[in-house]
Amino acid sequence: MQVSGWLRSASDGAQRRLELTSDPASLDRDGWAGLLGGDRPAVPTRGTVYGVALNSADELAALGEALEQPPYKAAPKAPVLYIKPANTWVGAFDEFRMPEGVDAMEICAAVAVVLGTDATRVKRENAWACVSGITLVADLSVPTASFFRPPVRFKCLDGSCAIGPWVVDAGSVPPLETLVLEVVVDGETAQRVPMNRWVRDAAHLIADISAFRDAARRRRAHAGLWTGPASRQRRSTGAGALRRHRHAVAADRPRGRRGAECEAMKRARVAYRGAVHWAFPEGEALRLADGTLAAETEVVWLPPLAPTARPRTVLALGLNYADHAKELAFKAPDEPLIFMKSESALVGHRGVSRRPADVTYMHYECELAVVIGRQARRVARADAYDFVAGYTVANDYAFRDYLENYYRPNLRVKNRDGCTPLGPWLVDAGHIPDPMNLTLRTFVNGKCTQTGTTRDMVFDIPFLIEYVTRFMTLSPGDIILTGTPKASPTPGPGTRSSRRSSTWAASSTPSSPTPAMRTLQDRPHDDPLAPHRRQAR
Repeated sequence: MQVSGWLRSASDGAQRRLELTSDPASLDRDGWAGLLGGDRPAVPTRGTVYGVALNSADELAALGEALEQPPYKAAPKAPVLYIKPANTWVGAFDEFRMPEGVDAMEICAAVAVVLGTDATRVKRENAWACVSGITLVADLSVPTASFFRPPVRFKCLDGSCAIGPWVVDAGSVPPLETLVLEVVVDGETAQRVPMNRWVRDAAHLIADISAFRDAARRRRAHAGLWTGPASRQRRSTGAGALRRHRHAVAADRPRGRRGAECEAMKRARVAYRGAVHWAFPEGEALRLADGTLAAETEVVWLPPLAPTARPRTVLALGLNYADHAKELAFKAPDEPLIFMKSESALVGHRGVSRRPADVTYMHYECELAVVIGRQARRVARADAYDFVAGYTVANDYAFRDYLENYYRPNLRVKNRDGCTPLGPWLVDAGHIPDPMNLTLRTFVNGKCTQTGTTRDMVFDIPFLIEYVTRFMTLSPGDIILTGTPKASPTPGPGTRSSRRSSTWAASSTPSSPTPAMRTLQDRPHDDPLAPHRRQAR
């Protein structure tokens, strides 16, 4: 299946020269090879890619009274956002292989804005200044009628997000609402959509999403965001088996002063004197990979993860402990409730998480985090642990004031910058003989407030890896947050909390509780990592 599109002027219908033309007939694969020296066009983004559902006035009108009925109970107040992880990205001329057992796909063709600068708490009237250009997106998904739970199983299939090939400079783009999006499937025009039927325009969406971002963590924001309206076409075609990736990629491991692979049981990643290092415990201090000895108070703790060449996929589980589901008045799910987080949500040990000024219901959630060590696709349950590099602990904050019954838990609840402290240690998988027999504890201001055991997971780690890799490829460095046990109270500003797992608690935390994270009221602040940004890329 190939999907392409044009933007045409709404006034005269004339095709704009070169603008956003992704028609395979206009420049075939051989043509691209000659133009680019043998390469086809790459995906024109390297940051987080957000999509938005229910952004068409016509689509909302079609749902009508259903929006007021369970499970939604009200029309959405905020944008209904989702993330397209890196495994979904393909170029404009790549082919999509139908998943096994699926005989139809839904095509959402849209215009995407590409951000060229950091966008943090941007006002709507200033949002377009953050845009470097626009491009086209064909977002394929398995048809589903529900917008209640996150659509990971339907929207995160390998190769299901074709982006590009052109990025047109923002300064040469007319007002988007004056254009018409024309959708072409396998050479035939499937739909023409006027772009003046948005619920929220591009500037409005940029302002909404940038409200998640923390000015102290100026991460790259070269992101794609498609604004809609959601042009949905269901297309049937012959089902084809997805390729099964059998090769493996070795997990990144730190090396010592002489280049010998370090076999330490656990390791951390820290910034120290202008550079980023792997670090290992040595008494009350840290031994850096280059041999330097540093005090724990002299370093900035980072998430204990190796850098990745493309944005890291962060999967998280909701209601994966029956006791936690019960305390939230839900029954345990029949299949994993998986949602996505962007990498900007992660922050290191002793980092700071900002509590928005208008939030009164903020949960901390202690979780076991699984770090993938090899490329994983269609992994059998019996082989799942072979694809795990190690384990760490996380605190996955939830801002429940923002909950809505659309892709619940929605991104405003779970995807603020710095809302997921991780670490301090990554423990090698070989040193955890039974990850399904660990005790998790949360300490708040020195008091144990949450205790649970991984034995009580509804879906265990092997099941989760088998389940996820049926429809998407996991890569080295990707993370699965496996859910939290019961008892998730609300911390106030100034709270200090730490997370522990019984298997390595004695060696990974001091005898007295150490604050792994602080919660502060949201306000302007300095960037503690500013001296290390260049080295930490």
